[in-house]
Amino acid sequence: MAVKYKYSRQREEIYKILKSTKIHPTAQWIYEQTKKELPNISLGTVYRNLNILIDQKRITVLHTCDDFDHYEANVMPHYHIICQKCKKIEDLDTDKLPSVDGNIISAAEDASGYKITNRSFSFLGICADCQAKSSGQTETD
Repeated sequence: MAVKYKYSRQREEIYKILKSTKIHPTAQWIYEQTKKELPNISLGTVYRNLNILIDQKRITVLHTCDDFDHYEANVMPHYHIICQKCKKIEDLDTDKLPSVDGNIISAAEDASGYKITNRSFSFLGICADCQAKSSGQTETD
C-alpha cells in the first residue's frame, strides 16, 4: 500500500521548479531556486521533499559520476547523455535511436536471473560547446 502524504506547499514549489526546467539539477540548485519563493526553507526540507516526490513517482533521480544526485520531473523511460567535461546532462531523443530496450532487458534478465523493474542508461561524451572550446573555436568564430 502506498504511503499517503499530506499536501505541502514546499513540495509543490519544488515540483513546480523541476517541471519548469530542462536541466537535471542538484538538490543545492533546487534549494537555491526554492528559496526565491520560500526564503525560510532549509536544504534538509528540500532533500526530504525530493525523497517524497521520488516515493510518489512524480520525479526521478539520476546518479552520475560527479558525486551529485540530479533530479528531473520526466518520469517516462528515456536515455541521458552526459558531457564528461562540463558535466551537462541532457535527455536524448530516443526517436532517433533504434529500439533496443526490450532486447537489452530480456538479455539482462536471462543473464542475471533478475526481474528487471527499472533501468537507467546514459551515454558519456563531449558536448558540442566543449568540443568547440577544445579546438580553440568560440561561438563568435
